Amino acid sequence: MEQVEAPAAGRPRDPEVDRKIAEAAILLFGERGWAGFSVEAVAKRAGVGKASIHLRWSSK
Repeated sequence: MEQVEAPAAGRPRDPEVDRKIAEAAILLFGERGWAGFSVEAVAKRAGVGKASIHLRWSSK
């Protein structure tokens, strides 16, 4: 008998949000370096909440 995996719980991740976060992080780092780089700054620049970043990347 073949096992079938259950679908993931919750809403699927939006790849557009991933792209916005990555782009914001790259631009922010290029402008400010490590001194001006924070989750809060990336979230603000990407137009997402900090939780969106923490859910995708649990560590720095």
